[in-house]
Amino acid sequence: MNYSEEQLRNARLASPSEALDRRMQETFARAARTQPSPRRAIAWRWIAAYVATGIAAVLTVVATHQRTVPARPAATQVLYTIEPQGPMRQLLLDSPAGNRPPPRFLVSESTQ
Repeated sequence: MNYSEEQLRNARLASPSEALDRRMQETFARAARTQPSPRRAIAWRWIAAYVATGIAAVLTVVATHQRTVPARPAATQVLYTIEPQGPMRQLLLDSPAGNRPPPRFLVSESTQ
């Protein structure tokens, strides 16, 4: 055995105070008095039953309402073609000047 354990075993314990005994007795007596009456427990059970029934009714109405809503038509694809008009169309249709072959120039020299 340990020396500290030996000392604890041989130490004299102080007797509990009367104030502590009185407070403990008051606490136990108060706990015994504050138990809920069976009537209050039954009332809470009825309230819980009404709430559960209401929630079930609401969920049933919501679930059946979603089934009766008419189905929406399926989405269709819409294709739009946007074409420019006037000078913008000509600008877009003509190829850039860099892509066209360069013009031919004829240079002739006369000796007169």
